[in-house]
This record gives sequence, structure tokens and C-alpha cells, in this order.
Amino acid sequence: MAEKLNGLPILSFPGNCYFNHPYSGELGTWVALIRPSGIGNYCVLFGAKGDSRQLPYAAYYVSTCQPNGKCGFERTDYNGNPVTINYPMRLDEWNVWSGKVESSFISYFLNGYLIAKAEILSFSGINNAVLGASWYNNSLGNYWVGEFAEMAIYSQPLTNKQIGSIVTYLRRKYSL
Repeated sequence: MAEKLNGLPILSFPGNCYFNHPYSGELGTWVALIRPSGIGNYCVLFGAKGDSRQLPYAAYYVSTCQPNGKCGFERTDYNGNPVTINYPMRLDEWNVWSGKVESSFISYFLNGYLIAKAEILSFSGINNAVLGASWYNNSLGNYWVGEFAEMAIYSQPLTNKQIGSIVTYLRRKYSL
């Protein structure tokens, strides 16, 4: 699974592989340096179940490919209603993708720039976080395809400036 980006090791996800973690709480901010290559089906970078309701689908997911030719960052509210930010796909190129969940908003960033923000109602924490797949009907699927250099997950929302500092660090580290 190991490849290299400017001499530094990375992971290659060919599909049907994932990492599972019994995380419980909230994903406040995520930042990922990735190069997605999957196209045609849903390819989910990471997803998680809700901890207070057994929904048939993920309570939180980030996709890098959808059949409609877009990507999506989705957080489901406490009542099971999804709030989604869709954005154009950026396949086969290295970019730093990030998002955050605040008290009543979700935000999506590309290379440190705020691309979109959407309002969300109250939500509960998550559990069973999965990197490289998503939950649906209590099964894993929608496996991610692409290359993965680094990902940072924070339990609280970072400021836009903090996200920008992480993006700058990753781009310098990998000579992008």
C-alpha cells in the first residue's frame, strides 16, 4: 500500500480497504492531503455513525466522487436530516481538503480557502469512524480510491487561520 510523494511515504487505496476506529465524540475539523482517483460511484474518504440514533446511513461523511460529478461533505443532524455541501471534483491532483463542524454550520475548504458554508440544526456526537469507506445499512461500502499523504482530525472546530497554517505546513512538507 505504500507509495511516495516527493520522497515521502504515502498510502494508496485501491478500493475495498479501510481503517476503522471506535472514536466517540465529534469531529470538529478534518484536514487531508489527498489525490482522489475514483470516479463513477460514491467514493468516501471517511464516514461515521451517529451515537444517539441508529441511522441507516452515515451521520458524517466526506466523498471525493459522486455519480453526479461532484464531491460532498455531509453532516446529518439529530433528526436524521442531512446537510450537504457539494463541490466540483478535483481528481488526480494533490490538494489539501478540509472541513469543520461548528455549533450551527459546516464549512468546506480547498487548499485553505473557504469554498462553502451551510447551516445545520443540532446534532449528536459520532462513533465508529472509518477512513476509506462509509456506513450504510450497518455495512461498510463506498470504498475510497486514491492516494493519501496525511490526515489530521480534531475534536473541536479550528479557526480558519489555524486551518491555513496546517495547509501551509503540509504543502511545504510535501513540496507542493
